[in-house]
Amino acid sequence: MTDGQWALLAPLLPAAGSTGGRGGRPEKWDRRLVLDAIFYLIDAQSVKTSAKDQR
Repeated sequence: MTDGQWALLAPLLPAAGSTGGRGGRPEKWDRRLVLDAIFYLIDAQSVKTSAKDQR
């Protein structure tokens, strides 16, 4: 994910549970890394599906 894409998406994410005095566990993984992993899986699945359709 580019810095520009992250700049657009970051404000749309809810605040972490451990901020704002609400308690909760601190986040183990950086949100940007989590989104990168999700987008990778979506992309990999779309490539797999399109390859399957071409058979």
